[in-house]
Amino acid sequence: LEASLGHQYEEIEQFNGSTANDNGRFQIGSLIPSLSFDWRDSFTNPLKGGLHKINLEWADPIWFSQDGGEETISFFKYVLRNRFYIPFKNGTLALGWTMGVQKNLDDGFIPGIKTFRLIGADLVRGFSDEEINRLSGGDDISQFKVDDKAYLNSLKIEPRFYINENVMLGVFWDAGRVTVDRDEVFDLRQSVGLSFRVITPVGSINFDYGYKLDRKEYSTGEIESPGRFHLSIGLF
Repeated sequence: LEASLGHQYEEIEQFNGSTANDNGRFQIGSLIPSLSFDWRDSFTNPLKGGLHKINLEWADPIWFSQDGGEETISFFKYVLRNRFYIPFKNGTLALGWTMGVQKNLDDGFIPGIKTFRLIGADLVRGFSDEEINRLSGGDDISQFKVDDKAYLNSLKIEPRFYINENVMLGVFWDAGRVTVDRDEVFDLRQSVGLSFRVITPVGSINFDYGYKLDRKEYSTGEIESPGRFHLSIGLF
């Protein structure tokens, strides 16, 4: 069981953007408490147990965020991460569930650089960062001014089969979505795929291929790729 309380101060300047909306300067001060309960049998290659972690972020002028009318930065961000590992003969079933809510607390906005994105362990395999972080209209969530709420949902199911103590194969189903103003938990982007993992003393090296189950074609005529290969380090 682990608890922490921290303060984070950031000054961010974006410039030379392709459009004026991509430029900006942000001063963000946040109070960041967290609580986690970890009962996995291993940090680098868990076979059984689980991990539950709550992260909060409260940004506000009282913590030194910028304050100035429509440019005020004041928001609350909540992320709950759950991991479960259920062993079976010659393998384990890995389950992941992440949900998050962030809400603007003033008449200002949540800067795009702080808006939810499905990246890292939350990425839906088979999608690029640009594809999975689009809203239903086709625009990237970072281009949308969040003046109320934003949501994040991510689900993962992955049976893993051990070839030997250092190599494993898996199949997976991933689903996830980021949304603004309404939670679309029952309308997630989905993919299935294959995973090959090599276990090292510092974690796993992962080779994943995901295939989209709901490939999109946008009004601009752009069509998403059928799937995508991913190389990463570390297990969800």
